[in-house]
Amino acid sequence: MKKIVGWNAAILLVGLLGGELIFGSWLKGGGLGTVHVPRDLNLQHDVSEIRPDGGIVRYSRDRWGLRGSHQSAAAIDILAIGGSTTDELYSDDSETWTFQLEQKFRQAGIPITVGNAGINGHSTIGHIYSLENWLLRVPNLQPKIILFYIGINDAVLPADGSYDAIVPANGWGKFRRYAINNSAVIRLIRVVRGSILASELRLAYRAWAPTPLKPVAPPAIHRKLYIKRLSTYRQRVLRLIQLAVERGATPILVTQRRGDAHSRNGILFARSAEAAKVHELQRLFNQEMLSACRSKGAVCVDLASEINLTYQDFFDSMHTNPAGSEKIAEYLFSVLKPLTAPVNLDGKPHADSRSSHR
Repeated sequence: MKKIVGWNAAILLVGLLGGELIFGSWLKGGGLGTVHVPRDLNLQHDVSEIRPDGGIVRYSRDRWGLRGSHQSAAAIDILAIGGSTTDELYSDDSETWTFQLEQKFRQAGIPITVGNAGINGHSTIGHIYSLENWLLRVPNLQPKIILFYIGINDAVLPADGSYDAIVPANGWGKFRRYAINNSAVIRLIRVVRGSILASELRLAYRAWAPTPLKPVAPPAIHRKLYIKRLSTYRQRVLRLIQLAVERGATPILVTQRRGDAHSRNGILFARSAEAAKVHELQRLFNQEMLSACRSKGAVCVDLASEINLTYQDFFDSMHTNPAGSEKIAEYLFSVLKPLTAPVNLDGKPHADSRSSHR
């Protein structure tokens, strides 16, 4: 009996090793090494607790962790980098603002492909990690434009960037991540448990009952209290611009706004006093980003001040629903079209593409 068990175990082990060598990435090279990003995902999950329209949405990422319609990374012309507001966990693959932006280009006869490198929870700290440790490992990824949709997470999350790290700090963590990134068996297990992952990721979102925002008195936010945070944010923005240029891409930086507060005609509308305070802090971070962007002559887009989003375009305080994402796509299309048509994506930006937008 022991011999039978031993032979069966040996056969199973040989089969697993053979499967790993054939289907894994151990010997093929070009893997993600120890980088930790969601990849090889094809989730179908119910969004009825988050979205009033409910239903099942499809959330997928390719083997390199990118979301989008591209067949290969080489096809990506515009790469969007951001946090959960770019990743859009609770939007179907066909509802994200990145996909809708791509469709608007194509409907205009401009065959541009938009890739989505959004990671839930990431601030500019995480975006730097992504460019330095993840995206450079993706074979043939050479976007002509890198679009940074940033600011919300930097304004509300602590300055400590440990939560943003995509490279483990210790030896065991690096070995574990290396095994996960290269093992065919582990990859299969992760696909099977995709529904569990979707449930875990839900923790990052907080649904709300959409109600009209009320006029409030702007709270006093003293910039001097946030000098250190704003200064380090500025340095990170400058680093993102530098990394994009080093990759041969045109950097485009876009400000963000929330759904629980906004200004219109000089009047602040907010869901609560706390929302009004966060809005004013967000405004400081947006101003800092625009200042840093303009100092480098990059393309600076103040979406937060110019777009017409209402509380009905959000399903929580910061994440847009498909209708809000469509407005973002429409707005960005109007800004980006002059920089890309007629399909001038040969690595040489238009003469005005390095100047500040408006």
